[in-house]
Amino acid sequence: MKELSENDIRLINYIHHDLPAGEIEALERELDENPELAAQHRLNKEVTDYLKAKITLEELRSDPRIGEAERLAGLVNEPAPEKTGNLTLDPPAGKGKHRMVKLMAAAAAAAVLLAVLLTSLPGHDSDRIFKSYYEPFPASNFTQRGEAGGFNQAMTDGIDLYRQGEYLQSNRTLERLDGSAGILPETAFFRGLNFMGLEQYEMAARILKSYAGNQAAYRPEALWYLSLCYLKTGKYQESMETLQQLQHYQGAYLKDAYLLEKKLRRMR
Repeated sequence: MKELSENDIRLINYIHHDLPAGEIEALERELDENPELAAQHRLNKEVTDYLKAKITLEELRSDPRIGEAERLAGLVNEPAPEKTGNLTLDPPAGKGKHRMVKLMAAAAAAAVLLAVLLTSLPGHDSDRIFKSYYEPFPASNFTQRGEAGGFNQAMTDGIDLYRQGEYLQSNRTLERLDGSAGILPETAFFRGLNFMGLEQYEMAARILKSYAGNQAAYRPEALWYLSLCYLKTGKYQESMETLQQLQHYQGAYLKDAYLLEKKLRRMR
């Protein structure tokens, strides 16, 4: 994953109102004096606004209740009874019934949409949000990024056990590896993930925080899972701060990090 430049980070923080107060005036002067920086800021702002709108729309569309609302709304928008010449195929008595069905469908669709909107307000269930974002790390795609001298059989076995959901056994295997070769960065990363699988989120957070604090090769991944540990344990502020760090990376977690942070802001 490509790490952003210092200017990228300053502009992103400025757009999201996270730039320290003492730096705002200095940056704004630079924007007035530096056309290239100003153009970069305009582009970043356009991309950010587009991303916010796109994410909000996708967030609503992903709610399964939207499909039910659309189905009910479809009843409201059904075509009027067909006519043949001056004759209506539906008898007059059916018109009143059809109108009542349409009104009931409209009310039901409105109720469903209201429920969807209400769940975007403060009061989200953190467990439900956690479940919607948490997935085990795709260890099948795991490749080293130059931290350890090479895989050995114990490391491979530990990763395979993690993939199989055998989190306790995986940790035991990785601990043996640590005991013989010192603590390797990859084992720390997977041990943190294993503790998440065992639902020991406090322990997982301690390990992942230590791992991510060392500018490790899998820092973005560690930050993502660390933010979920904080979410699960009700530490919303810590989760938000971790997600903000993750937004400085261009990669697979960027969109989810922004979306999850937005939800956490509403929960405070």
